[in-house]
Amino acid sequence: MVIGSLNRSSPWGWWNCGRFSRPPWNTARFLARDDLEPIARTHGTTSWTQGLYSPRALPGITQWGPLVERMGRNVAPGHAAFQVLTITAPEHPTGRAGLASVLTATDHDEPSALQVENLLREAELPAGLDHVRTTDTFDHDHHPAGLRRAHRVAEGIWARLVVHTGGLDFVFDDDPDCVIDVRAGASVVIPPGRFHHVDIAGPLTFALEFHREHGYTDPDPGSESSGLAGT
Repeated sequence: MVIGSLNRSSPWGWWNCGRFSRPPWNTARFLARDDLEPIARTHGTTSWTQGLYSPRALPGITQWGPLVERMGRNVAPGHAAFQVLTITAPEHPTGRAGLASVLTATDHDEPSALQVENLLREAELPAGLDHVRTTDTFDHDHHPAGLRRAHRVAEGIWARLVVHTGGLDFVFDDDPDCVIDVRAGASVVIPPGRFHHVDIAGPLTFALEFHREHGYTDPDPGSESSGLAGT
């Protein structure tokens, strides 16, 4: 997983400080590198790259810009305008099955950090699940209508929605303002019991994987999710 972060403590941030009091910047929450690092480390190994040390596109930057970038990376890597955090999840994750599927406002003091943590958790399945089945491939014209209405996955079952081509919008109904844009090659993990739906506009293909927690029996095909009712 890759996260891009704008850095206010950079020449770009200092040059543009006046913007931060005007929309849309005045509603943004900037997470510093020290805020993101401890969250990311619980999901895998982390590495950082950075760039853009010039405050803006100054005259002649195409000539002397590369020199500024090299100097910045060597002298002050923490002051680049754009910081890129890469999280490499372990191939066989251990010790994370106890993570809650979603955090609430009481679990973290910083709302922006809370959102980052929940987005990270939505990208991965807990360890120790058994794969039950993968549905047929759906497309724009052929998919269960229940997926576009609020529905949930059965108790003891986790789902992963995988988009093969095109894209769709995914929404957890308890957080309707957070619309997840799922494009080809990406996926969303869905915990048991959490209501959600998809919005499908253009051409696409996608499928659902279902995974069972230990202690539960394999469900009958089609009963894994209320969104599949009637299929």
